[in-house]
Amino acid sequence: MDRQQIALDDWLTFEPTTLENLESELVSRGIAHDPFDVVVIQGNPIYTRVGLPALSTGTTAFQLCRTFYPTRTSGPIAPKNSAGIQSVTQIIVAMKAEHQQTMRSLLAPKPWTESIHFPEGPGLVVLSAEHLEIKRLEVRADNASTAVKVLTAAGLSRVDDRTVQIGSLKIALSDA
Repeated sequence: MDRQQIALDDWLTFEPTTLENLESELVSRGIAHDPFDVVVIQGNPIYTRVGLPALSTGTTAFQLCRTFYPTRTSGPIAPKNSAGIQSVTQIIVAMKAEHQQTMRSLLAPKPWTESIHFPEGPGLVVLSAEHLEIKRLEVRADNASTAVKVLTAAGLSRVDDRTVQIGSLKIALSDA
């Protein structure tokens, strides 16, 4: 998908553990992929991005992206911040059956369930729907009310006492 021509409303990135053998793994699983897009800035590799056409629509795309260690600024736990955000606990997505089949292939041998957990990072909840979309992120904060105030002051839209939105993405906050 050419992002210069088609602006996405939302996207979700999965980080493979390594790039070694990634292309052959995708091919063996029958998952079509875009050419590996290696981003280098001032001679330093920053990341390699791989688009997944079978998990892309006009407004939503799932992709693989491997960040090179020296450029990584954080991990699954957020650095200290004024909103008190600690971590993303779950990502809730919706997709039709053919997208779910591609996800099963991508995540194999991990068992396919409605709620999928990973050794690091947030869990993934997959709901059935007529189109591919990211429904919301569930985020843990020191104090959800404070996080909503700080995030709305920064320009996000307040949905309710514990939810903000940026573009189409809803962020549901909970107390740690």
